[in-house]
Amino acid sequence: MGIINLGQEGNPILTRLVNEDKVPWYRKRNLRLLYILLYPTCMGIEITSGFDSQLINGLQLIDSWLSYFGNTSSIVKGKTCVGAVIQGFSVNSAMYIIARMILGSGIIFCIVSGSAMLGELSYPKERPMMTSMFNASYFVGQLVAAGIVVKTSEIATNWGWRIPSLLQCAPSLMQMTFVFLLPESPRYLISKERREEAYDILCHYHAEGDRDSLFAKAELAQIETTIKIELEAAKLSWFDMVRTPVVREYFDFILSWEDLGDDWVY
Repeated sequence: MGIINLGQEGNPILTRLVNEDKVPWYRKRNLRLLYILLYPTCMGIEITSGFDSQLINGLQLIDSWLSYFGNTSSIVKGKTCVGAVIQGFSVNSAMYIIARMILGSGIIFCIVSGSAMLGELSYPKERPMMTSMFNASYFVGQLVAAGIVVKTSEIATNWGWRIPSLLQCAPSLMQMTFVFLLPESPRYLISKERREEAYDILCHYHAEGDRDSLFAKAELAQIETTIKIELEAAKLSWFDMVRTPVVREYFDFILSWEDLGDDWVY
């Protein structure tokens, strides 16, 4: 393949190339497709989370929900398709609470993996914007849920709360559909010594298929360097904090100021 080993030079070269790139993302065919896939799969996680958190608030305004379950004020939050279905067809409070627990079991894993995937696949120039949109998408879900509850609250039967509960499936189904079309994380592939595959993905999406792209080579070098540094750091233990006199003095200094701060507060 002839990938140039840029070593430590990957970072400055990559920064310079990003600053020199004046072509917007929507004019890059492969990158545009990548972002279209990233929105429902990764940002859709926060949309689902926002939908769910707003839903449990909104449902308490629906009379049929209150009369069916009573004035319930604390139920676990989260997401998954199975939990949404169970919640939508709940016949008593116990079934509803179990559904909420099932919903909550998946959201943490989704948020961690989705945010990481978003950062690792995004083009460096748009990476800050994409990762910022991840948390902002939470409010998209809240607004959608609020709008749905406002309309279904007009339904006098139990379908007034069952319909929005079942609609929690929609974002999850969308993620489950599109996630299989996403490319693998180049960082993950490199960590598994699948360097060629990682380079193919970087070339296809970040260099529009140019296998001789200096940008893709610089990205590859940066990822490899970062992983190497992280592996070295992983060898350290908590004992290293007090191993040398200089570090011990620094540690004592921090503890002293922390103690002084506590005294000031109290």
